[in-house]
Amino acid sequence: MQGLLRTARLEDATKTYTLLDLPQNWAENPGLVVSHILDVLERTRISKDDGLASADWEYAFADSILHVPRVYPARDRSKDEPEVEVLLQSFHQPGRALVWDKGVALEKPGFVDYELPTKAIADNMVEIETRAFSVDPPNSLGGRDEDVVMYEAAGVVTRLGQYALTNGLQVGDAVCGVVRGPFASRAQTAWTSIAKIPDGLSFSDAASVPMAYAAAYHALVRVARLQKGESVLILHPVDSQDMRAALAVARHTGAYLFFAAATEAEAQLLVDRYHVPTDHVLLSRGGSSNITAAVMEKTNSKGVNVVMAGPTIPASSASLLRSACGSVARFGRLVEIGCGGLGKGVNLAALAARCATYACVDVLQLAEHDDQAMKEGLEASLRILSDGYLPPATVTQFPASHLDRALRHIRQQQRQGGHAGKVIIAPQYGESVKVLPRAQPPPLEDGNATYLVVGGVSGLGGAIALWMASRGAKNVVVLSRNARGHRQAAAVAEEAAAKGCRLQFLDGDVSTEESLVALLAQISATLPPIRGVVHAASVLDVSAIVSQKIGMLADILT
Repeated sequence: MQGLLRTARLEDATKTYTLLDLPQNWAENPGLVVSHILDVLERTRISKDDGLASADWEYAFADSILHVPRVYPARDRSKDEPEVEVLLQSFHQPGRALVWDKGVALEKPGFVDYELPTKAIADNMVEIETRAFSVDPPNSLGGRDEDVVMYEAAGVVTRLGQYALTNGLQVGDAVCGVVRGPFASRAQTAWTSIAKIPDGLSFSDAASVPMAYAAAYHALVRVARLQKGESVLILHPVDSQDMRAALAVARHTGAYLFFAAATEAEAQLLVDRYHVPTDHVLLSRGGSSNITAAVMEKTNSKGVNVVMAGPTIPASSASLLRSACGSVARFGRLVEIGCGGLGKGVNLAALAARCATYACVDVLQLAEHDDQAMKEGLEASLRILSDGYLPPATVTQFPASHLDRALRHIRQQQRQGGHAGKVIIAPQYGESVKVLPRAQPPPLEDGNATYLVVGGVSGLGGAIALWMASRGAKNVVVLSRNARGHRQAAAVAEEAAAKGCRLQFLDGDVSTEESLVALLAQISATLPPIRGVVHAASVLDVSAIVSQKIGMLADILT
């Protein structure tokens, strides 16, 4: 059930699937159980309304306590295993990259060694030696896929593909942009996801720019089509990087800016630090309705041409966003940064009544699916910064050796309900960091071992069998319903034999116990003991869970 709900949740993010696991004896204390059920329902409602991508959707009731699942690495203490030796190594090394591994970070913070490939880099890619990178809360593609992480980085180009070379980039250029993958001392990214750093901008400052500024430029210039003389209401938290980016781009365009401030201190900060006219700062402490009234008063009841809200807008300000829909002028535009909220709080009916439009801009999807727009936004926003429209943000900076402390700092700020701001890792010259040796794959060269692969010949099963042969395996058996008669069986066996592996194909059905027992007996009679099994069988029948029929599930399970 847990896996089923997780799959359904990934297939349709607009639906809410929550799991509460109750013990068999839950009826012994029904009052307590009901109170926890109501608690879970309320948590689910809040998470859905606020569009929280990192919310908990799985709970378990045990020992009168409500639990949430967390995974931590565990070592078998019954075995006398040697401690993994942690070495101190230079963060930047020729021909090698140090990569931060989440699994390592949970138990023993450090980096893992990664040998860089020697083959030429792909035509559309650039390799940079990172001199600074942002470790703000991980940004996942589309706000849902936690394994597709992008972060901001700045550094020096060390290798580049042909496309990058012909478009003006060279080895040694100082660049900044977004990188897909784990934090690393060297990283590869698409050449359209980086831009040259203007003179006078440090690596640390440059690493705090790409996401917020590229998103602000794309949202205001390309999506909202902001023109000189138009008005903009910015609903980003005061002094956040998103607010600063929106302010810089809108001011560069020649627009009139209005800001919402929750306190007198925030209002004064906008006036003193960002030189916003006092009458363009709207206090929201009296409720969201007074913002709308103030906007209408200052625009002669016309409203603002553009309203811009961002991913860091507090959940308490959702009503402010709903009210802001009534502040949009006719034929105006409301643009929301980030897809985590999926338009929650936006009064589409109010916008439609004014022929106004609503749009959502996700800079991560921009980098992944519209590379030219990403390149344009990044380069244009860096030019705006170099023109002096806004000084770089104040950042919290850690050395590379304190990356674990930086991540703890962010988690602490989140637990306290605040926002950590820009947190930058800036490796020092010659700095050493903790490095764990790279995990080695298990040896397969034992001639007194057989490896069983369950799956097709031409698909994943055959590929795994050949990979095992390339790693030194001497005896491999591929098992499927029609393995021997497959048209590619002979060619695959011949390729394995060239690697010194005896590859055999057996026909059988592992879904029935009788057939499986007979097949295992046949293998044991002629080959060494089975030391490893890979289940690579699959059924290709693509359909969303909610659309699947009983017959489809039966085919997969049998």
